[in-house]
Amino acid sequence: MFKKDLRCLKSWWQITHPRPIARNQPLYVSLELTNNCVLRCNGCFTPGQVREIGEMGIANFKKLIDDLSSKQFCGTLILEGGEPLLNEKAVEMVAYAHEKDIKTCIVSNAVLLTPEKVKALIEGGLDILSVSFGSVNHEGYKKYSNTDYFETALQNILNFLDTKLKSGAEKPFFQVTCVEGQMNEVEYKTWMDFFGRLPIENLDYY
Repeated sequence: MFKKDLRCLKSWWQITHPRPIARNQPLYVSLELTNNCVLRCNGCFTPGQVREIGEMGIANFKKLIDDLSSKQFCGTLILEGGEPLLNEKAVEMVAYAHEKDIKTCIVSNAVLLTPEKVKALIEGGLDILSVSFGSVNHEGYKKYSNTDYFETALQNILNFLDTKLKSGAEKPFFQVTCVEGQMNEVEYKTWMDFFGRLPIENLDYY
């Protein structure tokens, strides 16, 4: 996960030329908004975890943001999980961080990336959206995620791209990722060809 996050941030900085990072500050801060997820992906911690399912509350989140803001944090706040959009306050969290001039990145599987959430995230000032999507065919998706959300997630990705284009918004920077070991060479080429035709800023694997 960390290598993927770092590649995402590096790609984004190279394209958008953000302000420099202070030497005495971390490149990013990663927050687990929830340890719950709608998928049950092979190799992920969520299906077999023994921790109680929970989520970060908005009060604790705002306290952390206020603390980062007071220290003039100029890195990026990565909001992940589990599936961070399962936290009903995720959109509000993005907007609050934006108000405090803190850049945000959401790492999602796109299953819950509804049109309403897309609009709210764009308006709330989300800087990066990184979506993990491990196969461009139904059976492959079902095999790695152990769920049947292929059509839902894919349609949500296409809707996001359409909404962003029509809104004229420059952000969020959008990338799609896959897990290197989940596909053979032919499947990976098909994945790259499919997403390579779409207006996506970055494609990556981890």
